[in-house]
Amino acid sequence: MRSKTDEFEVLVPSTITHGLVERVRVQIPLEWDSERQTWMLGEEAHRIIEATRARYFAKRSEEPAALQS
Repeated sequence: MRSKTDEFEVLVPSTITHGLVERVRVQIPLEWDSERQTWMLGEEAHRIIEATRARYFAKRSEEPAALQS
């Protein structure tokens, strides 16, 4: 199976307004899907995205409300 690494932008929501607060760029692995003829996110990519979102969301949750966007 062909694979490559690419940059992906993870969107982090506000803990108060649920609007977008932060955009975090991460490197994720992509897998080539020969049936669809396109690069797809695999399990590892989804794990990286969710872990990044959770880490930044938790970091924002710890800040006082006055400091959050």
